[in-house]
Amino acid sequence: MVVGRMTQLASVLGTVLLLLGHVASLSLGRSSFVNRSTPSSLPVGARHPYGSSSHRRLCTAPRRSTATSSSSLSMIFERMSEECIGSLVTAQSESARLGQPSVGCEVMAIGIIDRPERARKTLKGYGITLRKAKLTVENMFRDEAAAGDDAGGEKKNIFTMSPALLNMNKKARDVELPFAPPLKRVLTKAGSIADSFDSPTVNSEHVMLSLLGYDASQGRVPEEIDSQVEERGYAKGALAVLLRMEGVDSSTFSASEFCRRLVMDMKYPDDDGPQLVTGNGESSATPTLSDVGVDLTDLATRGELDPVHGRDEEVRNALRTLVRRRKNNPCLMGEVPLCTNINKQPGVGKTAIAEGVAQILAAPSMMERLDELFDRDEDGTFTKKDEIDRLESLAGLCPARLRNHRVISLELANLVAGTKYRGEFEERLQAIVEEVTDEKAPPTILFIDEIHTLVGAGSAEGGIDAANMLKPALARGKLQVIGATTISEYRKYIEKDAALERRLQPLMVKEPSIEQTVSILEAISGQYGAHHGVSYTPGSLLAAAKLSERYISDRFLPDKAIDLLDEAGAAVHMTHSFNTMNMPVPPPEVTEEDVASIISRWTNIPVGKLDADESSSLLTLETALASKVKGQGRAIKTIARAVRRARSGLRDAGRPVGSFLFCGSTGVGKTWLAKSLAAQYYGSEKDMIRIDMSEYMEKHTASRLTGPPPGYVGYEEGGQLTEAVRRAPHSVVLLDEIEKAHKDVLNVLLQVMEDGQLTDGKGRTVDFKNVILVMTSNVGSRRILELVGQQRAERAMSGGGGERRKKKKRRADEDGVPASNPSFEDYVLGEGVNGGSSMDANGSGVDDSARANEEYAALSEVVQDELQNEMRPELLNRIDEIVVFSPLDDENLRDIAYAIVNDASERALREKDIKLTASESLIDAILYDGTRNAAEFGARPMRRAGQRLFEDAASDAIVRGFLVEGDRATVDMGLSESASGMPTVAIMREKDGALLVVDVDDGSGGIGMVASSRAMPRDELQRQPDML
Repeated sequence: MVVGRMTQLASVLGTVLLLLGHVASLSLGRSSFVNRSTPSSLPVGARHPYGSSSHRRLCTAPRRSTATSSSSLSMIFERMSEECIGSLVTAQSESARLGQPSVGCEVMAIGIIDRPERARKTLKGYGITLRKAKLTVENMFRDEAAAGDDAGGEKKNIFTMSPALLNMNKKARDVELPFAPPLKRVLTKAGSIADSFDSPTVNSEHVMLSLLGYDASQGRVPEEIDSQVEERGYAKGALAVLLRMEGVDSSTFSASEFCRRLVMDMKYPDDDGPQLVTGNGESSATPTLSDVGVDLTDLATRGELDPVHGRDEEVRNALRTLVRRRKNNPCLMGEVPLCTNINKQPGVGKTAIAEGVAQILAAPSMMERLDELFDRDEDGTFTKKDEIDRLESLAGLCPARLRNHRVISLELANLVAGTKYRGEFEERLQAIVEEVTDEKAPPTILFIDEIHTLVGAGSAEGGIDAANMLKPALARGKLQVIGATTISEYRKYIEKDAALERRLQPLMVKEPSIEQTVSILEAISGQYGAHHGVSYTPGSLLAAAKLSERYISDRFLPDKAIDLLDEAGAAVHMTHSFNTMNMPVPPPEVTEEDVASIISRWTNIPVGKLDADESSSLLTLETALASKVKGQGRAIKTIARAVRRARSGLRDAGRPVGSFLFCGSTGVGKTWLAKSLAAQYYGSEKDMIRIDMSEYMEKHTASRLTGPPPGYVGYEEGGQLTEAVRRAPHSVVLLDEIEKAHKDVLNVLLQVMEDGQLTDGKGRTVDFKNVILVMTSNVGSRRILELVGQQRAERAMSGGGGERRKKKKRRADEDGVPASNPSFEDYVLGEGVNGGSSMDANGSGVDDSARANEEYAALSEVVQDELQNEMRPELLNRIDEIVVFSPLDDENLRDIAYAIVNDASERALREKDIKLTASESLIDAILYDGTRNAAEFGARPMRRAGQRLFEDAASDAIVRGFLVEGDRATVDMGLSESASGMPTVAIMREKDGALLVVDVDDGSGGIGMVASSRAMPRDELQRQPDML
């Protein structure tokens, strides 16, 4: 609406400059163009239909108390009314659209018919409409162009655009065209006609009289004009347009009779009934309301409101309430299922219901104006039959008592804006109440969105708020409103005001189902498709409803489905390549894959059909996770099953993707597997919410997860768990070391694992349906270590490890590699984890032998016994699967050592462009230091050994400048100890063979004294071979 008004304003200012240029060229007089005060005859606060009051001061002159005779065209223009200026703008736009070199009288007739003012009644009596006028003028110019071509004359610049574009009713390009001399004389004569009627302004009806040749001195149309038409069949200008118009009988039409009826309508307007509403939906009886409100019925008449579907029952309830004798003010409140947020219900369709009421009230009047609103085919039938059928059905729903009513949306922000001084707000609101209750004004129903904002609005010390000012009119039944609010706001503001609540009738608006949402999307897809230049497939509409309901939890249907449809249309429009020659091309289709891609972009989770690459990656998910997490094949396999179940769409959508409890001793990879899962499924390790449950050892800390209740410190901040999930509803939630939390704290997790939701301290329901819940625990770790030790001893006694030792010995003899240094390839091709069989088909490394299954079952039984002693059965019963992590063996630890060194090398290459290669002896040293306490502490000692022997040594070389960007080096263990007895690490630079020997601290894990680091060239290295 703002853009449209700015465009109209630009056209008006262009017209101003053109007219002033014409005045100067004709030397018809001069008039200073200065800012003028607001006309006193206009109501205070009345809105100019073409811009703000400042623009109004530029385009109008003060209303004169007495008529003054003036032949100056500039003075005529300054006296023109707003509607008359609008007719000039319309005429210029139509002339540009039709390719005319100037604005003539024929096109000026179109402008007057578009902005008729007091000529409206006369034009309606003759059946003259804007559509007919446009069609008639187009045919006249087309015939004139054809006649010029047949006569062999010069071809005129008429219809420079293709005829196919003429009937598209698009807005004409902004072209400033001059006024033809006949039109200048008509406008000048219109001033004299206005003087003869003692009118201080030149209105559209005066210009219409001037177009038809009305003589102000005689008070009639000269006889020669009508006789000219009767005798010679000749007419020109606006009279020719009227004579050729469809529905006008040219044999009986008389310009004198038309002007006589127009003069009568001007002198004796119908003031007893409701005043007419202007083309902008404004009424001269309600200037203040027109300034701060939006006429929804007028928008419905102009087709600017989307059709309302799926809300038939709610619209009928609102209409039924409006025709009641008492308490006839419906208040629409969003009602959603109890499992969702009951405090806020945006997007369930409250405003759409009010728009639906406006469309029903506007339908009867639109049915009476079909000829004006719709085109006809050559056989006389209307072109938009479906639209007319819809109008007819809507008109049948309109109650008789509500016919001719209009619905005005009252904008409270506009009502308060500009009220600088005390009392201005009350004065403006009181003016609106008086205008609405005025018997001469059109019957009006106010729609107040967020009606709870009226309570307390505009109140000052010693004053009253807006709600109290409306109560008397509501109580007398003089004022009708349709309100819209949420349940929480209704309870907070309106229920406390019993007098206001008694005058409103609450109507619950339920969130539509998926089927109803699909019906709504089918109804509006045409408008969105036309806007984006695309077409929506039925599958895309169904996908928008289902996927938005499943993955967008903090909003409501149909709003989130409509936004998804709109976004998908915009994305397809931007990616589609249009023909550069603007040739007609079929519109691209929006498919369900396009909708799924938008959901994936919004939520950062894979959604949509599985392609070949993704199917392959899901089938090999165990291999991808096993490359990061070593020695936990059974845990990886369990997680992969849950991910595939979620991705295939077969999981229960009412519960989390998975609820797992990882049990095992410290350092075996429980937390690392959760991080790897977040990176693999959600795309990044950052998509993990980690909460250390050791911070919740006290009973009162349970409120920290969901947020303190009202009245306590931190109430506004929310809970640590609920707020994190609200911000990232698609993530891995890791509750680390859950056994350290108080038992009452764990009760909070019951509804999360069962129903996928949790209510915070503010009463908001947080959705956990798209998270993977992982809990870790060290319960039973001592017994696990004891049992594993027994199992390994039994395997050694039975000779289960003989074949592996033989394989190591054979490889050592062949390659010269120490037997304690088996490669990763040997591990993959050999016995796998826990000395069992090879990897399974998915690459998870699970040993499925009978002995391995028995050993794992024994471990699970031990952990189950310990968990039953530590945790409540209702919590354990809701966990999808309890995964036991086995202690790491030698093969797993070697893989971890390789992984630690490779990660450090990748960081050096990425950050410093330095390529580091570790030797086998360095790997053996890291493995030796890292496995001394591996049975009890897992892989963390291995990480510390890698930092001390590899990362610290490389860091010393980089800090000293021995290694710079682009260098390549090998990191190896020195063959002898330093003078202080510390182990040494030798770094050889490849480009020149230089060597840096670094002493490392065996106890602290740090770098030794800087002075002990020394660099030697190749020749000195050859003289001192004992350094290696």
